[in-house]
Amino acid sequence: MIEFFGLTEISDDGVEVVIEARNQALPEPVVLDPPPDWAAAQRYYEALEGMRVSVPGTAVVVGPTYTSCGLAVVRADSGIERIMRHRLEDPPGPVILVLHHTNVRCDGFPLAATGDRLAGLVGPLTYQFDEFRLVQQNDRPLEWQPAARPALSPPPTAAAGQISVASYNLENYFDTIHDTGLDSEPVRTAAEMAVQRVKLAYGLGPVLGCPTLVGVQEVEKSVLLEELADEAAAYCGFTYAVAHLESADARGIDVALLYDPRRAELLEMQLHQRCVRLETGIRDPQIRCPPGEWPLSSRPPLQVDLLVDGRPLTLFVNHFKSKLGGELATMPQRLAQAELLAGLALEMLAADPEAAVIVLGDFNDYFLSPPMLAMAGSNGPLINVLAEVPEQFRYSFIYNGASQLIDGLLFSPSVASRVAAVTILHVNADFPFSYKEDIIPAGMPFRSADHDLPLAILNWSGEGVAGPAALDAGGRSWLVWLIGGLVVVSLAAAVWRRRRS
Repeated sequence: MIEFFGLTEISDDGVEVVIEARNQALPEPVVLDPPPDWAAAQRYYEALEGMRVSVPGTAVVVGPTYTSCGLAVVRADSGIERIMRHRLEDPPGPVILVLHHTNVRCDGFPLAATGDRLAGLVGPLTYQFDEFRLVQQNDRPLEWQPAARPALSPPPTAAAGQISVASYNLENYFDTIHDTGLDSEPVRTAAEMAVQRVKLAYGLGPVLGCPTLVGVQEVEKSVLLEELADEAAAYCGFTYAVAHLESADARGIDVALLYDPRRAELLEMQLHQRCVRLETGIRDPQIRCPPGEWPLSSRPPLQVDLLVDGRPLTLFVNHFKSKLGGELATMPQRLAQAELLAGLALEMLAADPEAAVIVLGDFNDYFLSPPMLAMAGSNGPLINVLAEVPEQFRYSFIYNGASQLIDGLLFSPSVASRVAAVTILHVNADFPFSYKEDIIPAGMPFRSADHDLPLAILNWSGEGVAGPAALDAGGRSWLVWLIGGLVVVSLAAAVWRRRRS
């Protein structure tokens, strides 16, 4: 027996393998009942690796079908309908990962959404990409009970004197040209591009309600955003203007800002790169780092300075380092990215405690992770207003069956005091990848991308409201004013310490 990338295999190296019997009846499968703790679950699954296993009765889908024909379930008798993770230390729950017998075509495998129910899950337990997975090989078709699909509710929209702000990960919005020569660069057909553009435009329009400002991630080129703006104009009655600068990302994905030119005037924009003593492997021709240091970000934060209805506003649009390579191994880079933004916000607020600053985007980390707390924790200068969303709805992405908030809307105290409503529109993360191609009217709102859509409405004209008392979740009006007061008191000392270090 040998271990091949963690998978136990039979080796014939120097040993003759003889098949002594054929066409034997399969043993009864071992009924899976994994513990919720990750380490305990690994030990539990390790003892069953290679054995025929099953999920008893009905299973509840907690992670929808993804492109490689897999999904995540829990036993229905667990009483769990959704698993939430707000930090790395949170247990991932008794999740059972399921794969189709092939990842080439999903024929015969349910294209399931979160909340659907399946019966008949049986097959061998394998080990793949650091996870144990049941390979569905039942000789009978699965019983699939789709849950009722939600009706699209109108988003909160900005009234007179209000503006709206959203974040939108466009999920590899690329064109038909292979620019980088890398296999990891998505290359679309013209038909695929057209479908993606139509779905994204619907997301901007009827789903989000044509926000005043939209920070976007995972876009290849400005021209794609201009085409998207033209497509969305039919819904919005205006054409978004684009603020974008090319980054050093090897695949070519960037961040950008779409803004309503009737309300917002672009003053200046810049990317914030820095050198760090972390071996990031990034090569950025725009910066020369000293020996032993590397550029921090392949997609540096984009600072956009605007006048919105005549009032100054600074946005930082972000797409932090992914967890590819391991959560703990990549944490230092995300933490350094967060500390860079916290420092930029601190300097602006030290110069003007009433400065209007928004830091938004895809942060690729949990709501209560160290990087997020560095920006919006007890010592951070900002306030993550998505904390006001009720916990059962406080997620924007699903990974291995765990719903988690990895996107954020982080506001300076003066901006947070103007929040009138905040929500996350759950139209993407809960739905299977196949919905990306669904452009019939009933399917248009769903799965335009893989992240859900955070949205906030701000009372922009006139005086700010008394904290987020008008937030749709309510209950934290004291928090903004307390944090705001602490921030103002500590700004000068914090900036002094950073400059000393």
